[in-house]
Amino acid sequence: MTTTARTGPAAQDAEAKKIRLGRWGVPGSVAAPDSTGFPVEDEDEFDLSTPLGPVHAVYQVLSGAAGQPRDWARLRGMFAPGGHMVPLRRPDGTPVLEVLTVEDYERTRAPVLASMDFYESELAARVDVFGDVAHVLSSYEARRSPNGAPFMRGVNSIQLVRDRGRWWILSVVWDTERDGNPIPADLLPPA
Repeated sequence: MTTTARTGPAAQDAEAKKIRLGRWGVPGSVAAPDSTGFPVEDEDEFDLSTPLGPVHAVYQVLSGAAGQPRDWARLRGMFAPGGHMVPLRRPDGTPVLEVLTVEDYERTRAPVLASMDFYESELAARVDVFGDVAHVLSSYEARRSPNGAPFMRGVNSIQLVRDRGRWWILSVVWDTERDGNPIPADLLPPA
């Protein structure tokens, strides 16, 4: 094994890009991106060797009580370099895509999530895998308390790629359930 020390602006930039990954709040769980930009990750409590591992980690990161810090470094660690989060909005009834980097999502949503109790969980999922690419349709519901009544439901469309022995999210696009747009029966839990 060869170790190369870096110095100068490139090393400082690499140091600035280090992110904490792994279990919630584990000190010292730090990894820097490798030469391709993928973080060199520590373990996660979900099995990242399956497409549902990073998906379930994202639900867990976004959920919590008002004032509870979210583990944004863990969220970033679930995404491949250049990953996006894309909510579909309908401010006047016309669909509008809001294409956000994971960092944009954190910057714009962290204050909102910090101000309220928000718990999002998966209802059901459909996973399609071909080689090293996967597509997950994951229905979800959002609540104001872990066991409260849902105030919103919808479906996440998630594209993933397998690299370095684990799955990475490339993009998440989501739409909400509403009149005329119910969650498909195969994405609902069995009755």
